[in-house]
Amino acid sequence: PWFEILKRVLSKPLPEADQPVTKEERNAWPWWKAKKWAAQIMTRLFSRYGIPSYAEEEIKEFAVYFSQNVAPQFLGPVCETLNLRPSGQFCTDRLVHLCLNFVDLAVELAPTYKLLKPHMDFLLYKVCFPCMCLTQDDIEEFENDPHEFVHKQNSPLADFYDPRMSAITLVQSVVKHRGKDNMQPFLAFLTEILQRYNSTEEANKNHVEKDGALLAFGSLSDTLLAKKKFASELEGLMVSSVFPDFNSPVAFLRCRACWMVQRFSEIPWSDDGSHLRNLIQLVLQRLSDPALPVQIEASKALRFLIEVDGADVTLLPVLPQILNEYFRIMNEIGNDEVVAALQVIIDTFGEQITPHAVALVTQLSTAFKNYVDAGEDDDDAAMAAAQCLECINTVLKGTCEHPELYTNMEPCLVPLVLQILGNDGEYLEYMEFALDTLTFITYFPLKISEQLWEAFPLLYKAFDGWAFDYLMLMTPPINNLISKDPQHFLTATAAFPEGNAKYVDMVFSIVSKTVNEDRSSESEQRKALSLYLSVLHNCTGQVDSYLPTINDVVLAKLGQQVNAETPMTRHSIFQVLGSALYYNPQLELAELEK
Repeated sequence: PWFEILKRVLSKPLPEADQPVTKEERNAWPWWKAKKWAAQIMTRLFSRYGIPSYAEEEIKEFAVYFSQNVAPQFLGPVCETLNLRPSGQFCTDRLVHLCLNFVDLAVELAPTYKLLKPHMDFLLYKVCFPCMCLTQDDIEEFENDPHEFVHKQNSPLADFYDPRMSAITLVQSVVKHRGKDNMQPFLAFLTEILQRYNSTEEANKNHVEKDGALLAFGSLSDTLLAKKKFASELEGLMVSSVFPDFNSPVAFLRCRACWMVQRFSEIPWSDDGSHLRNLIQLVLQRLSDPALPVQIEASKALRFLIEVDGADVTLLPVLPQILNEYFRIMNEIGNDEVVAALQVIIDTFGEQITPHAVALVTQLSTAFKNYVDAGEDDDDAAMAAAQCLECINTVLKGTCEHPELYTNMEPCLVPLVLQILGNDGEYLEYMEFALDTLTFITYFPLKISEQLWEAFPLLYKAFDGWAFDYLMLMTPPINNLISKDPQHFLTATAAFPEGNAKYVDMVFSIVSKTVNEDRSSESEQRKALSLYLSVLHNCTGQVDSYLPTINDVVLAKLGQQVNAETPMTRHSIFQVLGSALYYNPQLELAELEK
């Protein structure tokens, strides 16, 4: 009976006269919500039980019944619902999205595809393609609220509510599972749109339709590039239908042109390289486009072109200008993909980046601070902030052979690291990147600055309070600090509410807490024991009073490790005991005899 109820709810006609007036009110109207839930339950049942080969053994019998008897019955109401918009009636975005998801599953299953096959033209050309085209609301948002447009285009939640995304997914599934029947006609349909656009007078061109056709082509890029018969035609598609759009008066077509580059950057160009050079120049021009969404897509596109053979010849001479454009865009909006693209540039042109390294780190540090200050509610800014830190570490990695540069970077980097280590875990999501940065700036410079030592007590406080799980990343910078300036390490103290504590005592506390903590893994315990090695190797003759503590901790651990299957922790313990013997043989033997 439940299946019948779901069918009836989804099939129930909703006369236009009975519905609320505005789109917002209709979306909240109980009958549309009931249809949404019916479609969601149908889709959930189908995804779980509809394809018997994917079902678990205990439900396989029910899955066979469901796929042969129930799923086909749902197709009628689903297709009727998808026909509402093509026939001029209202349907909510969420309901279209769920119905397309249902059809997406039905395409793969033989019994349901058999019923769908006569209706594939309707689904592809009357339902999917219109869903893929920009709406008037999209165009107005593009022009009047570009920040929100960019946010929606990059939102990971779009997969869960946007009909455009589910239409793209359905087209991809049709080509993948039923390409023999549908791929060639669909590509011919898209090609006809592009040819019609090129042959129509400017005043009568349908820009929205062309944008939809390019989106459809780009969404099928993996399939098209993988098949030789299509791959050879893609160069012509790009030159005739995409290159001209870089200078189109229609901003969303310029944006789509940049997006197409990301999808088809791997095209094997057949000419002498002029097409690639031309394409790079077109993308570079769009970095300073008047429309923000175009700038974003252009900055993402450049990331893909950089990796193409021969691109460096065109890009290297204008590298400083490219970096400036990226930072200008980053100041305008927090977008992690833009920062990721910048990271690829830095990684690719490592040696050429060196003259710009200090300026890069300064700009990235400023961008990080701005993104963090945007607040917790701005997810885009938070992701961009994390990407900025990763980008900083890429710069540090690329300039490690020039440690003198690190001195000029420290005024930007140290406050940033201290901010993340302090503040009681408020910036926990950036902790991993900050510890990587700290490892770089404590390892490569010859000296440790006074300001950099401020990180030491913060590391201990973080470990003791909220960052125990980051021990593996904390030990490298601690080892670096000990080895670079053992005298400062032995004499320095920090104030805590319970009184002053020596840095050396903090290290011993970290080791004992880790070794005696049940939740710490064997590898974490071994990493902690390596701190003993640092102290013994770098503080010769100055930590005699700590030998009894070292022995107590490692011998107690050795007693627990006697029957351990793997000897790795025992090896670490013997390394500590051997180092203690090397540090002071007479004293260590006397201590062991006790």
